[in-house]
Amino acid sequence: MATRPVFFVTTPGENWVRVEEVSFQWFPGMSLAQKRRSIDAMQAAAHTLAPKASLLEISTKSAEADGRALSGFELCLEARGKRMAVESLFQGSKLCRVNNGVAGPYQELYAEDTVLAKRDPRLARCHLAGFRLFDEDWPLTPWPPQPGQKDALPPSAFYDYLYFRALLQQPELAAKACAFDGFTDLEFTPGKSDNCQAFSAALFVALTKATRADAHIPAPAALAASAAAFREGAARLGLYAAATALWPR
Repeated sequence: MATRPVFFVTTPGENWVRVEEVSFQWFPGMSLAQKRRSIDAMQAAAHTLAPKASLLEISTKSAEADGRALSGFELCLEARGKRMAVESLFQGSKLCRVNNGVAGPYQELYAEDTVLAKRDPRLARCHLAGFRLFDEDWPLTPWPPQPGQKDALPPSAFYDYLYFRALLQQPELAAKACAFDGFTDLEFTPGKSDNCQAFSAALFVALTKATRADAHIPAPAALAASAAAFREGAARLGLYAAATALWPR
């Protein structure tokens, strides 16, 4: 048996994304067929909680082409005349604490294969200190938030910023994502990763739908205009109210 979170799109009043843990039969093995059997079992368990929900697995192992396209290993952002995968940008932007200083970012990884970027030996024991995307800094804040602290964001927020920017460049794919009620990512385990592409997609869809219902809520494009705009908007809107269990540190 295995346990994984499922990310259901909700409303601002319900913390934007509802995270539900489900237990299901795990099919061991590295083959694509085995991975997809586990995905099917996970989503079947999720449907016991929400029988009518349309769910999409977002990963390179997804049986759906849109699920694979929405993976951070496939989804690309065009910037400064280059087309770069979200995963490579995330890894290459990391700043790591080393002794009394900071190493990175390793922006040469922006052009690297996503799997190789993630496995770069310089990041193997990275004690995350923040991010730098080109010349744009993203400092970390204490997480989970302390009482009264309103500007705290989890490390995953930087990944979400990249994900929003990339998805906004592909409006047809964004529209397809908005047709789903929830998302899964078989490989994501809470507490073991600084990001989750299924959560990013659910957050994007929740904000998109909320904007359509209430013109006072900023659209994803407004938040993704800059790192500062995303940080301020995410904190003000409480986008990460449901995230403390995912990124407990």
